[in-house]
Amino acid sequence: MVNLVTLDMLRANNSHMKIDYTKGLATFAYPDIQEKRVHDNLEPKFVEAITNHIICDNWSPYYEINQILYKALMGKHKVILGDMPEILLRQILGNSLSLEDVKDIFKFVLEQISKSKVPMSMHTATIQYFSHIFLLPKDLYMTALLRNTMAAANCCLAYVGTPHYSPMQNYWEPPPHGINFS
Repeated sequence: MVNLVTLDMLRANNSHMKIDYTKGLATFAYPDIQEKRVHDNLEPKFVEAITNHIICDNWSPYYEINQILYKALMGKHKVILGDMPEILLRQILGNSLSLEDVKDIFKFVLEQISKSKVPMSMHTATIQYFSHIFLLPKDLYMTALLRNTMAAANCCLAYVGTPHYSPMQNYWEPPPHGINFS
C-alpha cells in the first residue's frame, strides 16, 4: 500500500508533525489547497519520489502498469500493487509436483520449443502449455487479495493480466454471498 504522507516524510526527511502539507505530495491532487506555482513545481519531484521509493529498479515489463501507477498516485487514488510472492509460488509448486512430473514437463516444453517456428523462451513456453499448473496458485492468491481489498474499500479499480482474468472470474463468488464484481 502506498502512502503519500510517508513519501512526504521521506522527501523532507522529517516526521509527519513537521511537514507543510500544502506543499507536499499528499495534497498534490487538491487544487484548492495547493497554489498553481507549487503544484507545477512539485510534479517532477513527485515523479522522482515515486521512481525512487516505490518502483526502485522493479519496473513492470508492462508499460501500461507503470503509467497507471504514476497517474493513480498523482491523483488521489490509493494503490495496491499485488502479486504472489515468488517464494510462496515456488513452495506451493514444489509441494504439489513430483520430480517425475517436473521432468516430464521439462521434456515436453523442450520438444515444443524445438518444434516451434517462432523463437520462445522456456518461461513463455511453460506458461503457454502448462498455465493450469503454474498460474493456478497465482490466480487463487490474486482472487483472495482482490476480495480482501474490495471488502475494505467502497470502490476498487483492478487491472488484471489477460491470462488471469478468466480463471479469476471462475473463482469469484458473486453476490449475495460474495462481493459485487461489477
